[in-house]
Amino acid sequence: MADSSSSFYVSGIGSSNFLPSIEAVDRIITNPPFGSVKTEQGQTRMFQRGRLTTSQLDHAIALSALDLMKADGRAVLILGGNIFLN
Repeated sequence: MADSSSSFYVSGIGSSNFLPSIEAVDRIITNPPFGSVKTEQGQTRMFQRGRLTTSQLDHAIALSALDLMKADGRAVLILGGNIFLN
């Protein structure tokens, strides 16, 4: 439970396109949607995050979240079972 001095940010922006321009954060908790996303042409969308590429939406969101975290920050990430970045 957060006390009145705590702050957090909740976004209603589509998770596959959300790349906030905020300063580094201390804590991250995320349970992103699992699986891949299809383009309008039916192709599997690929997500580029830094030097990694993945077709898995939850992995892309996790990589983006970790990029926002301070070096000594803490994270809780709930991810799907596909451990291969493809």
